[in-house]
Amino acid sequence: MAGGEVSLLTLARHLPSPWVPVLWVTEEGELAERAASLGMECVRGSWEFLSPRRPLHAAARVRKTAQALGHHAIDLVHVNSPVEASEFLAGAVLTRRPALVHVRIAYERAFLRAQGLDLADEVIFNSRALRAEIGWAKGAVVPNGVELPTIADDSARRTLRAELGVSEGECLLGQVGQVIEAKGVDLSLRALAGMDSDGVPWRLVVVGDDHQNEGAYRRRMETLVQELGLQDRVHFTGYRRDAQALMGALDLLLCPSRAEPFGRVLIEAMSQRVPAIAARVGGIPEVLVHGSEGLLVPAGDVTALRGAITALVRDPERRARMGARGRGRAEELFSARAHAESIAAIYERVSAPYLRCGGEEA
Repeated sequence: MAGGEVSLLTLARHLPSPWVPVLWVTEEGELAERAASLGMECVRGSWEFLSPRRPLHAAARVRKTAQALGHHAIDLVHVNSPVEASEFLAGAVLTRRPALVHVRIAYERAFLRAQGLDLADEVIFNSRALRAEIGWAKGAVVPNGVELPTIADDSARRTLRAELGVSEGECLLGQVGQVIEAKGVDLSLRALAGMDSDGVPWRLVVVGDDHQNEGAYRRRMETLVQELGLQDRVHFTGYRRDAQALMGALDLLLCPSRAEPFGRVLIEAMSQRVPAIAARVGGIPEVLVHGSEGLLVPAGDVTALRGAITALVRDPERRARMGARGRGRAEELFSARAHAESIAAIYERVSAPYLRCGGEEA
């Protein structure tokens, strides 16, 4: 359950009528569990890369997928990642159904074309920066939507902070997401190692895990904590299903990513009135305005990161003002409902030509 899967479930939950989601899952796991708990219909299926070297096998796979689309009365195909696109796009073309593909991270343009994205009726990117980085000529840009929870009250906040071992008066910093090199946990640690907080006690929690590299990067970070002498101030929680709820315990979010197509975690922090310090990279500047909801620093610049952290750790009133503005920006631009309505409008637009040609109405 990374950001793309969370975004998919958020969209499915808030789709307006007449759209009804049917989720195609390839294995049992948290995605299927969460979808079932939300009352969504799940189809257990599979997918494969279609190889031109095995045309008969590829044709059989496409026919099987096309039959499944018909059996489940699917009116539109929405592929959540271009990695799985070719089989479903081909099945949609074969059965004359509209299809679109969501691109949430940077892929080589040649790979996207090899996956058949030119066959899609629409390609959706989650930021203008991502579309520009890939160099895709067309495509809609729709920011990810986030469930905006009730702001944690003082009691809930105290409970969460006690669970994390945070003492009264400590400034709690958090880095939330996959613990991989692209997210820059090492940059946070090195920035904090040389920080003069002017007597303000602080603690860092790293929420998430390294599922890409079998934990190798996280183990390196745990070793780095020891080398930097931060073992009494840094705590790794591992993967938490309640990561968004933990945002309510933070005073400041760190997001020093080396690459970030969108920055969903920033909106999750905004929803809890938590300001952020983030790298000026990818889609992040489209989410967070420097000096308003937090601070932006050059990507990879440990000195600048340290200076920004120091400034906000020392200034709780500024953090509070930034947090209040962040909640307002999240409500205005990044709510789950606004996202779902934008996607539904695209569904209607790409479906219209098929309806005019005698296709089934959604």
